[in-house]
Amino acid sequence: MNWIPSIVMGYLLMFTGCAPYVISYKHVCFKEINRLRVVERSSSSTDSQGNRLLWAKIGFPTKVQVSGSAYLIDIEIPINPLPVVFLNVRDNDGKVLMLSGPHIVELAKTSGIFLKEGYRYSFLVTEAIAQPEQVLTVTIKDDAGATLGNEVLPYKIRSRGFTYGVDAL
Repeated sequence: MNWIPSIVMGYLLMFTGCAPYVISYKHVCFKEINRLRVVERSSSSTDSQGNRLLWAKIGFPTKVQVSGSAYLIDIEIPINPLPVVFLNVRDNDGKVLMLSGPHIVELAKTSGIFLKEGYRYSFLVTEAIAQPEQVLTVTIKDDAGATLGNEVLPYKIRSRGFTYGVDAL
């Protein structure tokens, strides 16, 4: 008689329009190269409600820095359901510089991450995924428009765990 709940659940799912689905939580992991250093790593892997993910992985970089001769790029990769990347760049005196590159957008000055952490740019990971090579390419310029440097930062999209849900009509 232990099979009765399975039959009832199957019936409900089939005839009520409910369907289970799996969600894979993705994270951007930059390749640790010469001038890129990891400042902070994740210590937990949870879903958007704070529940531990299935096959959860930890230790993903959440803050990295890239140092050039005349600038420092701060990159934040928050633990999020979708892969996201926020960037900011300053010169050696702390003055804000400009970034540009494929799939880089300037954030609105009213956005939460701009107001709270001061990040000025976002890398649109979901748009860049379609590219054959997974690299973040940026050009750093001062306020006069002079190029101070270019960076090509390889990365991989890694799964940090899974969860499931039930979709209903």
